[in-house]
Amino acid sequence: VDRILDWYDELNAVRNGFFASRGLFDQLLPASTAVGAANHAGTALCIGAWAMGIPADVGSVAEVPSPLQGSPRDYGAALSRAVELTLPGCRRLLVSGTNSIGRDGTSVRGKHAGEQAERTLDVLAALLESRRMCFAQTLRAGLYVREVSDLSEVRRVLAERGLGDLPAVAVGADICRPELRFELELDVVGGVLGGTSAM
Repeated sequence: VDRILDWYDELNAVRNGFFASRGLFDQLLPASTAVGAANHAGTALCIGAWAMGIPADVGSVAEVPSPLQGSPRDYGAALSRAVELTLPGCRRLLVSGTNSIGRDGTSVRGKHAGEQAERTLDVLAALLESRRMCFAQTLRAGLYVREVSDLSEVRRVLAERGLGDLPAVAVGADICRPELRFELELDVVGGVLGGTSAM
């Protein structure tokens, strides 16, 4: 989102209206990440999306709440914290961009990227554990930092947590609130619950 901090509230209002007009609030809201960066075409938005249909006799798609964060709907963001696809033989968890936000939707845990990364990793670890998954099962991660200079501090925190080899692409981007300096999204694959061990 180009200049996300200038119009994020407006973007959320338009997204909410669009989703409401199509009945999505009564169904499944997507996992989603919105960060701020300009793009080569000079457009306000650059969007990538997955759309899929899974027949009920083959698998399922379900919203996964975060044990340490409230619903984004409570503060006007129309997205799921995570969405789990259950398919024959595996589960795939698409985790929305996650940052240092508390249960009540307020930003928490310090001004520095490292402190925010610690809180974010705690939130993500609890979410993964709730699905009997772990960071080692990450296929892809998007790691966003407000300032490129924040990256060394974030990498230090990742290394201290044993996540130095997390398959993450680091991108310099504005986060959706001016006080936030770090955000992380994940794509994780695990075994079927009750069958193959997910750990």
